[in-house]
Amino acid sequence: MVYPFLVTSYATSLNVVLMKVLKSATSVCQPADVAWNFPFKARLRAYWVGYLREQLRAHNSGNKFALTAPDRANVSKWVSMAWDELSSTTIANGYKKAFGPLLDNADIAAADLIENLSRHCAINADIDEVDSDDDIEVNEVDEE
Repeated sequence: MVYPFLVTSYATSLNVVLMKVLKSATSVCQPADVAWNFPFKARLRAYWVGYLREQLRAHNSGNKFALTAPDRANVSKWVSMAWDELSSTTIANGYKKAFGPLLDNADIAAADLIENLSRHCAINADIDEVDSDDDIEVNEVDEE
């Protein structure tokens, strides 16, 4: 890809070095595009198509009809729902090719478990610092 002059000059002013990415390196350099961007965009597209279908369903055939664009609140809700529908396993698998040796399957499984428990309100998603004062002594339990 040849960058336009304005792009290269602006990058230079920011001390940014633009580099070419080989086609075969996409899975390493752009794991988001390979692993989870496609399913994320597919979910967004499904919400948008559903929105359009709902307008068509509600249309009275005798009246003039024009589709309306979704408002920001709808689009924001769709983005949030589409992101929530992606599992941490899907996202982590996207980075496996680039960082495979650094990722442990047990870590991915644990992250997925925590995510599922959190989605079902079975755990508090906010993890605070562990303090030794929070420890429960065996004797304290026996005394109750």
